[in-house]
Amino acid sequence: MEILARTHRPSRPGGTAVVVHEYWQMVDYSPRRNGTDWLPGPKRFSLETGEDVRRVDEYTFQVVRTGEILRTSL
Repeated sequence: MEILARTHRPSRPGGTAVVVHEYWQMVDYSPRRNGTDWLPGPKRFSLETGEDVRRVDEYTFQVVRTGEILRTSL
C-alpha cells in the first residue's frame, strides 16, 4: 500500500514554485500479514503531473526525465 506522506514546495530555476509529492510504500509487518502492523518502506517522489523526481539532498530535487534541479528555500 502506498500513501502520500508529505508535500514539498521547491522552485524551478526561474522562481516558479512546483509541488513534489513524497509517497511511502507501507509494508505489512504483522505476523500473519493481516494488515494490523504497517511500517514505512521505500519512498517515491513525483511532481503533481506524475513525473518522477529524485531527492538529491534535504533541499534539492531533480526531475528524472529532464535533469532539471528544483530547490526548496531555506
